[in-house]
Amino acid sequence: YSFDEGFSRFGFGVGFPIPLWNRNRQAVAEAFAARERARVVAQATVEQVLSDLTRVEKRKEYASQRRGALLEQVAPLVEKQVADSRTLLDLGEVDVLLLRDALTGSLDTKLEVIDAALSEQRAVNELQQMLQPRWFTPSKAEEEESD
Repeated sequence: YSFDEGFSRFGFGVGFPIPLWNRNRQAVAEAFAARERARVVAQATVEQVLSDLTRVEKRKEYASQRRGALLEQVAPLVEKQVADSRTLLDLGEVDVLLLRDALTGSLDTKLEVIDAALSEQRAVNELQQMLQPRWFTPSKAEEEESD
């Protein structure tokens, strides 16, 4: 007994799928779905890697610009302030608070330059690790560990 397209049917028959006539549709569909899934996963992975690479490049660029601005614009002004304070000190006019502020500003600027250089170098190292896989180039820590 079977029910097909709204009609009840009763009969005898033997049926088995022959790959020649059904062209192995299920296996073809499964293979197509597996290839499509692999393509989507690969595309997502490539997009993630490119996103990470762009993020690190921007971080490096920002740190480099920050360090350059500190060295070219802020540091000369702070050093001039310290030099002026020391000149006043040599002339006998002692303004301890002004000298303290100048020295504190100089120290803070130097620390910011060091921090910007450190951020820039970290970004460079991360870029290098992203572009040169570990199996190709061992990291310095791995080289030191093997020695």
